[in-house]
Amino acid sequence: MSESLVSSKALNKEVLAAALGQLPDWQIVSSNSPKYPSQQYQELYRSFKFESFEAAMGFMTQATPIISQLDHHLRWENNWRTVAVWLTTWDAGHQISSLDLELAKQLTLLYQKLS
Repeated sequence: MSESLVSSKALNKEVLAAALGQLPDWQIVSSNSPKYPSQQYQELYRSFKFESFEAAMGFMTQATPIISQLDHHLRWENNWRTVAVWLTTWDAGHQISSLDLELAKQLTLLYQKLS
């Protein structure tokens, strides 16, 4: 995705649904804000499964430059062989933007490359 097409503006339901058609392993979830429990975040979520803990950590290490290049930081966690990822855009009121879609695409490509 070219830089001019990546935006921190929240996507409408139609655009988001169409984009998710190309990211079939990702889903939209709602999460409570840790700081403000009554506030809901809309997030893209996916878990990536690996053959070993080392492979999962390697994925996170190789994803770091991609994340930094996009300057769009995520919430993620590692539990043994699984890396869980949640993407949302703070500047869009914790809604999903094209920045989230681009990072989801890049993480998916990296996972496919490593699998």
